[in-house]
Amino acid sequence: YPDAVRTFSSILNFISRMRQYHTKSYQYDQINKMGDRMYALLAMCHALSPSRLDDNIMSVIRERFGDQYNRMVRGGPDGQTVFHELFTYACPKFISANPPPYHDPDLLQLYIAEPPLEPAQRHEAIFLADVRTLTSVPTLRSFLKLYKSLDTKRLAGLFVDPERDDADAADAEEALIQQMMVLKLASRSVSRSDAGSSSAVPKDVGVHLGGSVVSTNDLDFVIDDNMVHIVESTVGRRFAGWFIRNAEHTQRVLDNIKSSPLPVAKPAAAAATAAAAAAPEQTSKPGKTVAWGGAKS
Repeated sequence: YPDAVRTFSSILNFISRMRQYHTKSYQYDQINKMGDRMYALLAMCHALSPSRLDDNIMSVIRERFGDQYNRMVRGGPDGQTVFHELFTYACPKFISANPPPYHDPDLLQLYIAEPPLEPAQRHEAIFLADVRTLTSVPTLRSFLKLYKSLDTKRLAGLFVDPERDDADAADAEEALIQQMMVLKLASRSVSRSDAGSSSAVPKDVGVHLGGSVVSTNDLDFVIDDNMVHIVESTVGRRFAGWFIRNAEHTQRVLDNIKSSPLPVAKPAAAAATAAAAAAPEQTSKPGKTVAWGGAKS
């Protein structure tokens, strides 16, 4: 999911910058439709793997899929329904890698009588199975953010009925530890990195199916003798890229202004200005000063 989030973000940033140049293109509507589907896929990936996104992209996601995004983040059966809707709307065109068994008539008849699932349905079933395993992750993460350290028994009491017996309490504590292991696994993902950047990078890093395991969550914890110790790392916002982009844009505008020619006055206007400057000033005839109110002249 981190690689998908990074790829979708870079593509959508490029589309938003270049959209003004494609308004008269015959592919403008197709570009907009593809961009909407990519925003839906990015919303699903970001709900499963939270990370810091560009402010413009995040505002578009909240504008178009605000309610659906919040339901996916909360998880539960309602969130699974939203995952199903967005995946059906935005998934690519899948194809089957196995052709029908034309070489065997019996198998071909069986294939026609009981056709296999469509590729899109098969991929959706695999994706939703992964989503169902992460149903309790958002709730558990929200509870862990409230503490620095606490007992597993106390943490398990936040999920179940407090009037349970001791046997149910032991089962709830064991189920909680399993959910925490799911959260730990969900916060680790294989991310692709550039090969050759360091001599210590493994050989399989940089290939299409290789990469290194990275943490995708700002929350980490360890369990030591039924005590959970939580550490939350907050990454500060990075303003360097924003300032660099705006400084480059300002420099381009200033260069365009400097390279533009000065405005030239029109010939008629220039002649009228010269004639008005060369004409002698007209003096008014002297006359008697008449006071206001009607004095005799």
